[in-house]
Amino acid sequence: MRSTRAQSAGLLSYLHTALIIALAGLLVGALGPVGAWPQNTQAQSTDSLEAQVDSLMAEYDREDSPGAVVGVFQDGEVTFAKGYGMADLAHQIPITPETRFNIGSASKQFLGFAFALLAEQGALSLEDPVREHLPDWPKFSETVTLRHLLTHTSGYREAYGTLYLAGRVPGQDYLPREEALDVVRRQPKLEFSPGSTFQYNSTAFVILADVLEQVTGEAPAKWMEENVFRPLGMKQTSIEREVGQVIPKAADSYTDAEHGGYIQEASNRSIFGAAEVFTTVGDLARWARNFEAAEIGGQAVQERFQTPFVLTSGDTTSYALGLFNDEYRGLQRLQHGGAHAGYLAQVSYYPALEAGVVVMSNYDGVGAAGAAQKVSEIAFGEHMDPKSERARAKGGADVDSTLLRRYAGKYRTDDGTVYTLKQKDGTLFVEGEPLIARSDTLFQPKGSTAQVIFHLGPERKVTQATLRTSVGDTPLRPVQPWTPSAAELRTFAGRYYSPELETVYTFAVEDSQLVAQHRWHGTLRFTPGEENTFQAEEAEIQVQFERNKVGLITGYYASALRTRDVWFDKRE
Repeated sequence: MRSTRAQSAGLLSYLHTALIIALAGLLVGALGPVGAWPQNTQAQSTDSLEAQVDSLMAEYDREDSPGAVVGVFQDGEVTFAKGYGMADLAHQIPITPETRFNIGSASKQFLGFAFALLAEQGALSLEDPVREHLPDWPKFSETVTLRHLLTHTSGYREAYGTLYLAGRVPGQDYLPREEALDVVRRQPKLEFSPGSTFQYNSTAFVILADVLEQVTGEAPAKWMEENVFRPLGMKQTSIEREVGQVIPKAADSYTDAEHGGYIQEASNRSIFGAAEVFTTVGDLARWARNFEAAEIGGQAVQERFQTPFVLTSGDTTSYALGLFNDEYRGLQRLQHGGAHAGYLAQVSYYPALEAGVVVMSNYDGVGAAGAAQKVSEIAFGEHMDPKSERARAKGGADVDSTLLRRYAGKYRTDDGTVYTLKQKDGTLFVEGEPLIARSDTLFQPKGSTAQVIFHLGPERKVTQATLRTSVGDTPLRPVQPWTPSAAELRTFAGRYYSPELETVYTFAVEDSQLVAQHRWHGTLRFTPGEENTFQAEEAEIQVQFERNKVGLITGYYASALRTRDVWFDKRE
């Protein structure tokens, strides 16, 4: 059995990544734990900007703390860059603008650009089936294309959630490239129809790196160096090829220790595509300049690279090829965040200003995404729409308390994620974050553009809710309370096996509660949700039991993190 601390540390790191990148803009509310909004968001000089950023990052500007580097750039030139905290606590090496950081999933944009470039050169088509470039690849009932992989709409399994069900700790257990690819090779069917759903998927970019190697005949790290980094003058950027590889001038990464202080994080993988790019503020400024200058590939490549994907429903996701193309305070923004093994990063570029902001951290408590938005306000506030901020900041609408009580409860997404909404003192909360009422049916987290919309049926009862974010709409279905009798609970006991994962969970009833034993997860206690559905208390695992025509349990579908519906047969 794994130690509780090991499991929780790896899972929390993974969940932090998910909150930054996927649909969890809903839950970050006021944009992370860093400071409060500066009173004056229109910096008039470099001195004023530095003073405000110093105030924002003061908590980490110490010799006994990891921290971050903050950079502002325009036209490819760094106009402000400063480090806060230590790059190496053991040897008291401070963070500077020249310090390199692993930017996690912000690395995806480089691979997205590579595929836009290769498509423009005629080396491949983004509409090519994945199997055309990977001959040993599984065939599913519907065709998955390279574009589906690049836009998180493939329907493939993601390695993290899938292997978590088997007992692996995301972000901690070693994950080689072949094992990540095998997750899809063993997948019996797609999780959804390709192109129909945006579901963030890092494994898709691992697959893309494999395709890149097949198409170019070169290792991805070498190809990127020769065709992207070197031509743009990104001399301080490199791709980690092996776990533990020494990256010159790279910051070590940290997380909080259980009993105070910090522990040094360790990477569990070195798989380019999903992450593994180490870089600096200066090099990211050079990279962002190419968004406008188009020195490599020309404007046709940039247009292909920056165009958001349109789902089969007609909804636009705001995700292009490894890059979000969205809007903030009235300005178009090209951006991506990342988190891996204690590193956090956010790269934001505003085309109308030909300027942007970078925040890179070696401590998973900094909140890089929120800090980048606040620095953007400080540096570029005079160019932003003040109306959008006032609209978010003003007081909410009055909503009848009876209606708020109806909204309170548990809501489930299609991938098994359950959100809990609570009502207290006339305010609705989701996972502890307050929601501001804009009308009787529309609510927003403070400081966020995300929306929660309630749909009412007869007698104003909630039929469904919708989570609306920049990547599209996610249905939230009310969880109908269900309390199984003691006799019903016993029917779920048994031994369940997943042929896909080759792992076993043994369920039993203890003290009137359904519990499961697993070789690596240990003992898991399950709480009932909807009928025949249970949620683990100690893990991000949901199970939905299936019955045959005579009511006997035949097995269950398990969902975890960003993986849904892995089948487990009842064997005993």
